Amino acid sequence: MEAWRTLVHAHATVLELPTFDCLGDDPDKLKPSLEIAYYASERALPINGVYGARPVRDCTEDERRFPNAPEDGTLYVWFAKSDRHARRFVARGASCGAFEYGWACSTNHEAIAVAMRAGALEPMTPSKVSLPLLAYGQRIQFGTASSKRFLTEGWSYEEATGRWSEGPVATLQFRMTGDLAPSSVMKLNAASMMCGRRQSQDVDVAVNDTTLATLHFDRGTNDIETVRSISVPGRLLQGPEVIVDFKPHDVRPPNTVRCNDDPRRTGVWLRELWFEAQP
Repeated sequence: MEAWRTLVHAHATVLELPTFDCLGDDPDKLKPSLEIAYYASERALPINGVYGARPVRDCTEDERRFPNAPEDGTLYVWFAKSDRHARRFVARGASCGAFEYGWACSTNHEAIAVAMRAGALEPMTPSKVSLPLLAYGQRIQFGTASSKRFLTEGWSYEEATGRWSEGPVATLQFRMTGDLAPSSVMKLNAASMMCGRRQSQDVDVAVNDTTLATLHFDRGTNDIETVRSISVPGRLLQGPEVIVDFKPHDVRPPNTVRCNDDPRRTGVWLRELWFEAQP
């Protein structure tokens, strides 16, 4: 891990996701996370997670607030197999490399290159899986197996008529095909769980890191048959990929808010989603 010490010491700040307290009981990830914290402590570098005998982290808020773009002087480490965050940071000027348990990114390109030469990181390789194509009017039906190709992180299993988001962020990823209009509209059938101590829900919707709307649900506005519409500037649908993030504000499991026995951190229920050209 000497190469990791060099990598950490080349920065002024270290941010990990999940933080040490939020990694659960996975010893494979806990050990490298703790070692990174040790290296940061050698230079008194700010880091967003440390070992604590009584964890008090708000893991949901950690995920919600983690940056979408890199800042100079900061080393970003994700303990996740998905390269979604890394590719997003590369598109914004960072260099990223993979390690056994996740990804590390920085705008200090030389520091990442040194870590690669030392064997601590491996270069990113182009994805072998092509992004699914989505055309105007084509519906993503969340209760079908065909929807899986559009889903990345933050989704639960498919059910008969839809699917729950799970956790603070649920993401779709695809590429638009066909002639795109200067402005479009995203349409969707969505609902949330209104019961027990959850009487309302707000869900931020972002396209390529631009928050476009906050969907509000309460007992009077929770009809799954309602078609909700969100205007989308044409520029956000152009380019090699479109990333749609759903960020529920309340992801308390139903079994903690007196709804039912479900332990999942459910946020928003999606039945269908599609795009149309805006006149």
